[in-house]
Amino acid sequence: MRALILTISVFLSWPALGQDINVRLESTELDDLYILAMSYRIDLALQRGPFYFENTENTERIKDRPELYFRFYSRDELTRIALKKKRTITAIRVVHNIISKDTVDFNFGKVDVNAKRKIHFNKGLRFVKSNFSVACGGTSGYSPDMRFVYDEKANEWKIIINRFIGIDE
Repeated sequence: MRALILTISVFLSWPALGQDINVRLESTELDDLYILAMSYRIDLALQRGPFYFENTENTERIKDRPELYFRFYSRDELTRIALKKKRTITAIRVVHNIISKDTVDFNFGKVDVNAKRKIHFNKGLRFVKSNFSVACGGTSGYSPDMRFVYDEKANEWKIIINRFIGIDE
């Protein structure tokens, strides 16, 4: 009987032994991290030309913030831009991955948008066909573009990995 009670108590306390992966950051804190991650992209600051950022559910909250100088476009707006330019445009998709309560990874992916005017049947009659293709991340395993770690002593988020400027601690 004791062995059964011991076994049950071990299995009930098992999730408490590791890190809590299902941590929810406050939306304002996550928004600030998105802005920090985008401002640390030195390659975007050095290159000329317009940058198209895909508007997702995560970037919807920050797209109108005054400190952010990037513009976000919906899928329909990206399709219209590709039609107007008559070529494939490249948009940047920003996603995050919460590793633990003090670690957040950010990845920047390229999305190629191609649009053509033609008549086709897709859930009815359509006159514009658009293709969104996402670039492959490679076969080297998971490696984030940027990693932020919360420093409790300094009470701030610090960047420890930034593939765009060569920080990798």
